[in-house]
Amino acid sequence: MSSGASFDRQGEGGRRGRFPLVRGLGISMAIYLLGFVGLAAFGLLPLRAWQALSSALGRRKQAGFPFLNAIAAVTTVGSLWIHFRMTTRLFRCLIESYCGPGIASGWTYLAVLGAAYVGFETVLLLARRLQ
Repeated sequence: MSSGASFDRQGEGGRRGRFPLVRGLGISMAIYLLGFVGLAAFGLLPLRAWQALSSALGRRKQAGFPFLNAIAAVTTVGSLWIHFRMTTRLFRCLIESYCGPGIASGWTYLAVLGAAYVGFETVLLLARRLQ
């Protein structure tokens, strides 16, 4: 048998590891799920960012929590920056012969974009609940 990693290797104490295929499948499914969210985020993130910024600027005259508006603005700018970076990487992935170090580099880029969108929406939801 080769010295490389195998699913047949025994774990600690002579026992086999518990469900290594299921654990790998869960990670793959999470990447695919976040990837599909990332696909939706291509159109939704700029639209929601515009709505969040215009809403935060419209509320700046009201008494309340200006700190939460600042957090929403910083989160919006950060999410748009991640959106720009991932969009350029995906564009290069589509037009060049080399996409990345792995077969699923495009899905990984989409998953990063999806995670950024989920984080963006979570921060906006928390800021809205606290106001």
